[in-house]
Amino acid sequence: MTDSVHIGVLYTGPQPGDPFDEYETFAASLPVPVTMHVAFSRSDGIHSKEVIVQTGRVERMAQALSSIRHLPLRSVVYACTCGSFAYGPAGSRQQAEDLAAVAGVPATTTSQAFLAAARAMGLKRVAVVATYPLEVARLFVDLLNDIGTEVVGLTSLDLLTGRESNRLTPAELMDRVIGVDQGDAEAILVPDTAVRSLDIIAPLEEKLGKPVLTANQVTAWRAIRLAGLDCLQPRCGALMARAHVAPVEAPRPNR
Repeated sequence: MTDSVHIGVLYTGPQPGDPFDEYETFAASLPVPVTMHVAFSRSDGIHSKEVIVQTGRVERMAQALSSIRHLPLRSVVYACTCGSFAYGPAGSRQQAEDLAAVAGVPATTTSQAFLAAARAMGLKRVAVVATYPLEVARLFVDLLNDIGTEVVGLTSLDLLTGRESNRLTPAELMDRVIGVDQGDAEAILVPDTAVRSLDIIAPLEEKLGKPVLTANQVTAWRAIRLAGLDCLQPRCGALMARAHVAPVEAPRPNR
């Protein structure tokens, strides 16, 4: 039997109802054995810029990583969108590089995973459903604009905490995604790892006729790519239906 590929997932929280089990669900759906090891990075769970800047400190990631670094990890991901876009485009890239240096293996963050997915799929125009207050959501827009991806539609749900995010029902989220869709948007992005979303990707893509990228989905996708796996799983959406290859170097550890 083939040995499992081990991946570290540094998830902020946890809060009651957080959908970090989606990483295990994703791994179980793959045609090769993958084990996602979830460790929790401290977070205050507040969607304000001042708080999320503290949430995304590499020192907090390193503390979470310490509980799983004895494992034969092939890659590590920081599973938090707002905590990885709060620093702006350059700071977000540096954060991922710093995590790779600490982890000693290829590493990324959810925000950088979104950018890798957008590049790999050649997305130039997207719409975004953001759980965050508008001023915080615009920081994610800045990240996309920096790589030449235009946000042609933006919905801010103005939720102040991660706990409010994970209370969103699948039906509510589907309605918001459908509502933000614009004819010239090539895909819809849903940036928040506190939102349960894996099960609604396929029905949304079928209805809208375009890719839907969600935070836990892109994070897991990028993690397995950094671990050297190119396996496909169409049930996880258009992103996993073919071997998209992002034309950007992933942060590598400093040896």
